[in-house]
Amino acid sequence: MITLDEEMEFVERWPGLWVRVPRHDETKFNVRECKYGPGRVFKAHPHDTDQISYIKEGKIRVMVGDEERVVGAGGYYYTPAGAPHHIKEVLEPTIEILIGLAPPETNTGS
Repeated sequence: MITLDEEMEFVERWPGLWVRVPRHDETKFNVRECKYGPGRVFKAHPHDTDQISYIKEGKIRVMVGDEERVVGAGGYYYTPAGAPHHIKEVLEPTIEILIGLAPPETNTGS
């Protein structure tokens, strides 16, 4: 499955949050590209599976467990399953790519 940039549109989910999704097998993993407006804050929450995030552009202040860092363009952060995490503040307009395993009940492996 190939998805070109021009084939994906950002859809506004909430004020200051836009999401687009490439074509992929969501029973194995989940991929989302999120665009955040400055000043946006997200509440702490866990996921059932591990997740890795890549900051394509911009800068955010993120908290994973007890660790707080500012992550900018080119930086990554990893969130283990069950770890509370959140974006404390979007410091400048940001695009983040999120990749996580599908929930165990849908992950059939390869």
